[in-house]
Amino acid sequence: MTTGDEADLRVDPETVRLLTQGINGAMDELREFTSETNALRGAGFNDLSLTTMEAGGPELAEAFDGFCENWEWGVRADTPA
Repeated sequence: MTTGDEADLRVDPETVRLLTQGINGAMDELREFTSETNALRGAGFNDLSLTTMEAGGPELAEAFDGFCENWEWGVRADTPA
C-alpha cells in the first residue's frame, strides 16, 4: 500500500543484494544435481530431504520438506515460462 509518495515497504540496497546473493547461491547448488534449465526453474529443490535423525526431529524434517516444496513452486511462479 502506498500513501502519497511514500511506500510502506522499504528495503535497503544491502538487504536486496544479500537476498539476491542467497537466491542465486541456492540456484547454483541445484545445478549440482539437476539440469541448468531445471535449476533456473527451481525444479529439484523439493527432492532434497532430511531424515528425522539428520533434521533433529520429525517436526523439523517435515518443515524442511514443506519449505523445499514451497520453494520450488515459488520459483516456478516467479520464473517466466
